[in-house]
Amino acid sequence: MSGEDERIPLIASFFGLLTRLVLALATVLLVLSLLAVAAVTMFFLLLWSLLRGKRPVIDLSAFTRARQFRAGRPMPPKSPRKPAGEVVDVEVREVAEGAEQPRSNDAGRSGPSNGPGLG
Repeated sequence: MSGEDERIPLIASFFGLLTRLVLALATVLLVLSLLAVAAVTMFFLLLWSLLRGKRPVIDLSAFTRARQFRAGRPMPPKSPRKPAGEVVDVEVREVAEGAEQPRSNDAGRSGPSNGPGLG
């Protein structure tokens, strides 16, 4: 009986090692297949942008910010926004319900104006 008792832990450890190897191999295959999918996708996106005549844009600013953050350097201030254009200040007035809409300068038109020259 002592021979069989010694073989059981040996067989169990063998199957445990085999299971870990199979799972490690499956993990490596999964990671490599995901990398292959990413590489193929990047290739086709590059090809698509070149066929359309547009230069591909690769934005690496997030990696630069992460590298600066890890290095302990302060983050650069964000660039100020450009003005949205001319700001028009208008007077606010309440319009009573049922009040007639003022007529526009276009006498022959009906309906609301779609803006200058859109009409």
